[in-house]
Amino acid sequence: MFDSHCHLNFQVFDDIYNQVIATAKESGVTHLMIPGTDISTSEKAIEITKDYINVHAAVGVHPTKDLENLDIKKTLFRLEELASEEKVKAIGEIGLDYYHFKAPASLQKRFFLEQIKLAVKLDKPIIIHNRHAGVDVSDLISTNWQPSFEKRIVFHCCEPIMAMLRLAIKKQIFIGVDGDVTYDKEKLDFIQKVPIDLLVIETDAPYIIPEPKRTQKVFPNQPKYLYLIAQKVAEIKKVNLETLVRETTKNAQELFQLT
Repeated sequence: MFDSHCHLNFQVFDDIYNQVIATAKESGVTHLMIPGTDISTSEKAIEITKDYINVHAAVGVHPTKDLENLDIKKTLFRLEELASEEKVKAIGEIGLDYYHFKAPASLQKRFFLEQIKLAVKLDKPIIIHNRHAGVDVSDLISTNWQPSFEKRIVFHCCEPIMAMLRLAIKKQIFIGVDGDVTYDKEKLDFIQKVPIDLLVIETDAPYIIPEPKRTQKVFPNQPKYLYLIAQKVAEIKKVNLETLVRETTKNAQELFQLT
């Protein structure tokens, strides 16, 4: 299995990420993608990956960060430096967040657009965060679309918005499915409609804990629980688990150009 989005670079994993990676492997998770959310966590992601062949990093600035106190030019310069590292396979996690709204929409859009441009310049895939901003995310992607984006963008933890699914199918954008599919009927119904060749599975560790671990109050979420998501998605898509794992692993490898 390929956990296409897990934040082992977050503080909760500081002293245990080696153990977390080991237990993930024991549970059948052979590949991991660790996205950054700011410069510090992007640097940490790269540091972690250097000891593992199949653990990869992405670098980016998340829309919920304190963007008003960031120098955008210096930030982009540092991101470009980090993206030159061999283990960096994508730009992300970037996007828009109108739920937390920690920065004005105009500034979020500027950071998002500039990081999209950086991905184009460096020929890197893109990991997109969207929360309550589906219209603007879709507009920015459509307006700045490049032919090279096909099968090289993922809507991480995609909100169950049919307009985004239509865009994903039209433009061949991957859809990330997380632990909420194990308890959220709206998300379950949405994932039923996603073609299997556009699905990737992700834990978003340490967040979005899947059932039954959620009811058991387990924290933090870890890549070793990816199998719970895989089992549920296989059930939803009416395919056997082996097929689901094979297809989503292949999709993630294509997304991050690891084939």
